[in-house]
Amino acid sequence: MRPLRIVKGHRYFESQEKDEWVIMVTRKHWLALISPFFLGALVVVVLIVFSRLVLSTTEGLIGDLDDIAVSAFELLIIMYAVLASFGAWLIRYFNVVALTNKHIVDVSQKAFFARSVSTLALENIEDVSIDKNGFIGTIFDYGDLKIQTAGELPNFELKSVADPERVQRIIMEAKSGNFGEGKP
Repeated sequence: MRPLRIVKGHRYFESQEKDEWVIMVTRKHWLALISPFFLGALVVVVLIVFSRLVLSTTEGLIGDLDDIAVSAFELLIIMYAVLASFGAWLIRYFNVVALTNKHIVDVSQKAFFARSVSTLALENIEDVSIDKNGFIGTIFDYGDLKIQTAGELPNFELKSVADPERVQRIIMEAKSGNFGEGKP
């Protein structure tokens, strides 16, 4: 998740109170955002290679109809992969986490027409831990944040956060009240 530009006075979510101001708004790390395109490209390459292999083994059986059918099949594969990749990217792009002086708000886009909004009051935060896994996460400095809550409240887990140490520090500073109004 990367920090976004904060517009003073902008209302970022419906339940935002009048005296509540946004400290930070983040999205997933750019690697998490482009991964659907890599998957789509891989599917296209595999299916086109497969269709070319089928065409080469059936060469001359039906004639020019083979070429037209394979070309149409490849075009459909490419169109589907592009649309599916863009859709997956769009769903990930609309996953946003906002940190205010009172709450953490997690907007999770599950599908085009399905999303959930979870709110956690800063006073209910017990601990924020970081989980960085693997070579890629270490090199590109991203990981997961696990926010433990007080009592029976559900824990928050923020996936693919860019610069998780910085985000952890900002959350803990906001919890302790070290941010002045309007100063991220």
